[in-house]
Amino acid sequence: MQTGDILQAAGEPARGIFFVESGIVSLLAPLEEGGRIEIGHVGHEGVAGVHAALGAETLTSEIMAQSDGIVLRIDVVAVRAVMERARSLRQGLVHFANCLHAQVAQTAACNGSHDVVQRLARWLLMVHDRTDGDTLNLTNEFISLMLGVTRPGVWIGVENGPR
Repeated sequence: MQTGDILQAAGEPARGIFFVESGIVSLLAPLEEGGRIEIGHVGHEGVAGVHAALGAETLTSEIMAQSDGIVLRIDVVAVRAVMERARSLRQGLVHFANCLHAQVAQTAACNGSHDVVQRLARWLLMVHDRTDGDTLNLTNEFISLMLGVTRPGVWIGVENGPR
């Protein structure tokens, strides 16, 4: 995958689930005015589109490559068939879905109660946790999309934030 690739569009039938080998995949919620905001992301620890494996026919969020990397796409029907025979796979996917739900809930709480500097700090730490090394290749435009703020809002928030 390459940065910006759309792996699954929101509201369309689920085509597959994506095991992330390297890189980061963002889960983006569509906004009424046409924008998007990141509600969670998945690195090598997880699976994007996990809810499709557990029975969802369509996904409410868009799955987009946040960075270059490698994902393994497995057809939803095939995963569901294997889950019928492999209880451990089902348990692992349910566990990850619960962890992802906790991340999404925490993101919603932070978006509603913290300023842009605090949200940026949390987001950068989460991205760093899913990145090999200490270099993050990010643009102001991309960060603003992920945080749901205007591009200048990222720098105004940083310039006025705590020192």
